Amino acid sequence: LPGVHVTRTSRVHKELVHGVLRSSLCLVAQGAKRVMLGQEIYEYDTSRMLVYSIDVPVAAQVTLASLDEPFLGFRLDLDPSRIADLTSKVYPHGLPHQGEGRAICVDQADAQVLNAVVRLMGLASQPGDAELLAPLVIDEILIRLLRSPLGLRVALIGQEKSRVHQVSKAVIW
Repeated sequence: LPGVHVTRTSRVHKELVHGVLRSSLCLVAQGAKRVMLGQEIYEYDTSRMLVYSIDVPVAAQVTLASLDEPFLGFRLDLDPSRIADLTSKVYPHGLPHQGEGRAICVDQADAQVLNAVVRLMGLASQPGDAELLAPLVIDEILIRLLRSPLGLRVALIGQEKSRVHQVSKAVIW
């Protein structure tokens, strides 16, 4: 499924893994992970979800994994144009004012987002259905994310005049 990434590892990372991550939603089905952006540390597991609002260089490590219970992670790339379209529907009267916030946000995992992600992953084994239904389920995930406590932060990803969008363009450059 385009824009959908899954990770499985059976060991804890002793060393940091460095990379640049796109705007995305990250969930953990099993295990735990730590992400570092500069001096800031973000930890998430099955009870928390993480959102990257801009493309950022990070260092990360899986902190809970074993052969019996491997780390299982999910990442959905967030498309700014799709978010902009859905934001206009979720917030038809415009976005409430909110500060710009940070490049990475962590909050409690939303049960409705998790349910939609499980259904999306189920489509991966059904190519005929996935082609038609995956975009609808991804839209559902985005709408539920926009309605979550992280919603206003996610909405800024699709707003061309926001500082988030401007910083994202600079990072990409």
